[in-house]
Amino acid sequence: MQGGVKNYCAKKCDYTMEKLRIHLEDGFKQVTHFTLKEIFKKVIRYDDRYFQYDEIEDENVELLEQENQFEDYD
Repeated sequence: MQGGVKNYCAKKCDYTMEKLRIHLEDGFKQVTHFTLKEIFKKVIRYDDRYFQYDEIEDENVELLEQENQFEDYD
């Protein structure tokens, strides 16, 4: 979506704020339901991957903390 809107504005805009406002509105009209659906699917995949890595990292930190605990030998 962002790339499509930016490309649309780049082709149409003379880079003044007045024209940019007009072309941004027109650019967002080019976004379809299909485009949004694909973006949401991509965001969900990235979120899922992030949380998988985060969970693995949490497990690794717990293991390191357990390994670094020393018994008192007094």
